[in-house]
Amino acid sequence: MPIYSSKFFNQLIEPSWKLLVLELSIYTENVIFGGEIEYTEDEKYKMEDENHLYTRGYESDDEDEKYNVEGLILELIDFAVDLLKRKGVMETLRNMLLTFLLCIKGYCMMQKNVIEKWNNDPDLYITEEFEEENINSIRTKTLGLIKDITQELDEENLLKFLKILINEVTSGINRENYTEVIKLDDYNFSNPYFDKMEKNKNYLISAQEANLLILGTLAEDINLLLQKGLLEENEVFGFFTYLMDLLKIPGNKNNKILLGRVIWCTMRFLSIIKNNEILLQKAFEGNSYALINKGSDMSISLLASQCLSNIAQKLLNYKSEEKTFDFKYMDEVYKKLIKLLSETSEETLLAPIETILDLTKLNKEKALYVPYNSTKLIVDIYAKYYNHPQIGVRILELIKLWCEDKKSANLLLTLFVPFAFFVFDEFFKSLGKDNKKFEEIKKTVMTECGNNDMNFKTSLDMLPVFIYF
Repeated sequence: MPIYSSKFFNQLIEPSWKLLVLELSIYTENVIFGGEIEYTEDEKYKMEDENHLYTRGYESDDEDEKYNVEGLILELIDFAVDLLKRKGVMETLRNMLLTFLLCIKGYCMMQKNVIEKWNNDPDLYITEEFEEENINSIRTKTLGLIKDITQELDEENLLKFLKILINEVTSGINRENYTEVIKLDDYNFSNPYFDKMEKNKNYLISAQEANLLILGTLAEDINLLLQKGLLEENEVFGFFTYLMDLLKIPGNKNNKILLGRVIWCTMRFLSIIKNNEILLQKAFEGNSYALINKGSDMSISLLASQCLSNIAQKLLNYKSEEKTFDFKYMDEVYKKLIKLLSETSEETLLAPIETILDLTKLNKEKALYVPYNSTKLIVDIYAKYYNHPQIGVRILELIKLWCEDKKSANLLLTLFVPFAFFVFDEFFKSLGKDNKKFEEIKKTVMTECGNNDMNFKTSLDMLPVFIYF
């Protein structure tokens, strides 16, 4: 096998980068938005003249293999990954890597068929990183390539790249940032593409979602630059405040994908703003609004719930005996979390439970809204999942905290003690005999511990919950 020099591989990079620039507008029209590609007569002539028309190529036994525009881009991204892994190639191209990042970041936009899947799957924001279908997608591979390159990028160019992304989210696209990219475009396809991006709302939303995906993925790099003093706090914190304002815009409830990505990005940035109580409170209010918004569907509600849980954990550092947190919308937040408990699937049930637990730790008095209004539901869930290694444990933690309040304790014990007796009864029956000592324990609980007025019933048919085995 011949040994090729770094110079040989470097010569392959520019034409592949040019092709990535050339294809971006076509890819966006055809794959991202699912439209038919319309060419001008001049474009048709150029493509025919350059033998640029797409063909399916050889027949393959792989049913999942991508063809046409999507297949070409996938091969180009894989090719770029392979080239940049070559010894010395990344170092030689170091001064051109910012240009390459701006070439490929457009391929992080979410495809039309993926958007449809996300709209129909309420759990996807919670489980996206575990989805097998995402592993070989253009979007995921491009994101991985961007992450690899930023590890090799010098701080000056990394800073430029991050600032371009932040400015595009907050202020829109600035074509001057793409001067070097446009130079790679022999056919001048980029300028019409940027014209569309600047005028078409769908393009802007897709580009904004992709930029938030990249920024959230690079949150650790942003934090490092911030700690070194290379990135100003007002730039990062101003960007974070902008995200919180996005959560409160009523029209955003119709842009589920973008709204979800804002919440996802918020969670990624929590490690950066963890020492800023004011921003954490802003984040809490913004995500509370997203959670209780009538237009928010299950996926947004679950994601906002998870984000509130993470924020609450960080706010606990500021809590003391003299200070508790009483946020706007708290009753509505608990009302929505109770609704989630009754509607979500087993895969994501833990999200609202952990949120309620973390909010209870933040303000026990406000959290009593839950046991006062949904004791039966809580015991019912516990009855079904008490053997679950996480759900059962979390609910018991909640019950322990709520029982510090006398009214809540009375409500919970009235329902919970009969269930506990039933579980023990079943346990002793499983041993194949009755246990007289357990009967004595029941009598003691009923008569000697001040519970006479609770009117407990222990027969199975009077049990207030349905038991699952």
